[in-house]
Amino acid sequence: MALFSHITPENNADFFVRRKPTEHFKRFCGSTCLDKNGLTSKKCVLDFIGYQIIMRNIKKDDTKVFMNDYLRAFFNTTDFFLTFTEMSMMTDIFVTNH
Repeated sequence: MALFSHITPENNADFFVRRKPTEHFKRFCGSTCLDKNGLTSKKCVLDFIGYQIIMRNIKKDDTKVFMNDYLRAFFNTTDFFLTFTEMSMMTDIFVTNH
């Protein structure tokens, strides 16, 4: 998704490493972002988030997304908004390092 293109540089290899998703992430995405081995990447997580923001018509501006109930549950937060950079940094909570 283009929403995160300005904060996920193509040369950041960490965003493309295939990792095991957390159970929390799998509850939200099902098998949408998983490869045949059940793995995903931080880039895929961001793409999923971007897709949800667009498909659910969640209010956003150039720097932040205004949280609705779905995103609050997804990110496990009570914040009213998150910046795109914060969301990008939070991808660690959706994948394991094993």
